[in-house]
Amino acid sequence: MTQFFHRTCIHQVGKIITNPAEGTGTLFPHTQPLLGVKLIWMTHVRNAPKETLGLRQHLLTCDRSAILLELTDPHLVVPWRDVRESFEPQAVLQLEAARGARPDYWWVSGSPQNVKLVEE
Repeated sequence: MTQFFHRTCIHQVGKIITNPAEGTGTLFPHTQPLLGVKLIWMTHVRNAPKETLGLRQHLLTCDRSAILLELTDPHLVVPWRDVRESFEPQAVLQLEAARGARPDYWWVSGSPQNVKLVEE
């Protein structure tokens, strides 16, 4: 079974991890401004550099790659390549053209996912 990972910042992890004693919680899809749909972005590459995941910091001041979460029961997760055609081509181009981006590392889901903190 493929493992999936999600990166987040220290400001958001408290909203995701609702059981701090066990380091577990639920990740909910959020609206993606360029795409206009609610998605969770993840990768199958545990130590992927943040640039490959499209985690640029040109608009945000926090490090969205600071915390690593692992999906504990991945479901309804699909590779980005399988759904990219359903979005506005200009939005897809903007996402995929980011310096260092590796869309082949990207997976998405529109369903809530159970996660656990990963010690790095």
